[in-house]
Amino acid sequence: MPIVASSQLTLTDVYDSKQLALSIRPSRQTSVIFDGISVFQPDYAVVPQELTPEVSVLGEAGLITTGITSCTWTKRTANLAAVPVPGTDPAYSTTPIGTGALTALVIAENPVVNTDLVSYEATIIYLDPVLNESITLVASCDIRRITNGVTGKSAITLNLTNDNASLSADADGFVADYSSMQTELEVFSGVTNVTDEWTITTMPSIGVSGTQNGAQYQVTDMTVDDGTVLFQATKSGLTYEKWFSVSKIRRGEDAYRIEIVSSNGNLFKNGVINTVLSAKLYKGDEDITASTGMQYFVWTRTSADPAGDTTWNQNHAAGAKSITITDADVQVRATFNCQYINA
Repeated sequence: MPIVASSQLTLTDVYDSKQLALSIRPSRQTSVIFDGISVFQPDYAVVPQELTPEVSVLGEAGLITTGITSCTWTKRTANLAAVPVPGTDPAYSTTPIGTGALTALVIAENPVVNTDLVSYEATIIYLDPVLNESITLVASCDIRRITNGVTGKSAITLNLTNDNASLSADADGFVADYSSMQTELEVFSGVTNVTDEWTITTMPSIGVSGTQNGAQYQVTDMTVDDGTVLFQATKSGLTYEKWFSVSKIRRGEDAYRIEIVSSNGNLFKNGVINTVLSAKLYKGDEDITASTGMQYFVWTRTSADPAGDTTWNQNHAAGAKSITITDADVQVRATFNCQYINA
């Protein structure tokens, strides 16, 4: 039987598990001023930028620097895939923190030479010494470029005649006419349009296709509901970027959705857990829970005990609109999923 809608809710025993938070502290400002020619302020190539991950326990003072079993860094530019750093790039290095695997990322180059935004992401795995459970934390830090004019030079700015476009589609995502999903890039030096002096290229995201004519781009097809087209203007080794956002809005019958409501919230303490999870089924904005048979509401559990999950799922396979959860169902944390199935 097909799954028409689903929802999930995670219950946590906060007495047994640490609530961790991860943030990234930069050593220098993350907004880099570019004069439009070659000067960056601050200049990371002269004084490196250091991104330091900080792991803390909510409600406790101090930082965690031990028990970190893994710390990896990635860099993402524009809509390209993230790549690991340092990797083989000599402009990047790491500095160890504490006695575990925690490291700070050192950036000894100006990463925004050819782009307005670079995002650095840290993924950290912490081993809880009490539960012997690994916890994954992720945080990111963005480096942004702000371009100013210099003495005797006008600032370069990019403008799109249409920043975003949406088209109506049928329930299957078919669009009859894409002609209005187009835009044109304009490059200005101060208030003067200098587009003809720049080389314009475009790069649509996956699932978006179209044609470029000079500085214009016309979307001709979309196999996805949301996408982008990256415009790049290049001249004398300088590159500026601008994004065109496109989307489809599907028409059709009212969608089904499920909401799970917990009578006593989703955080519990000292292993004292007693709550009722109730599923509410909607078709559009109409609540149809009462008129739908309980056999169409199937509950499953996901936790750190796969064998126990299998037994729990078998015991709840008959279907129910609400279930009672106690401490026997939650060890540290468990995620409960309710699916609405339809024959």
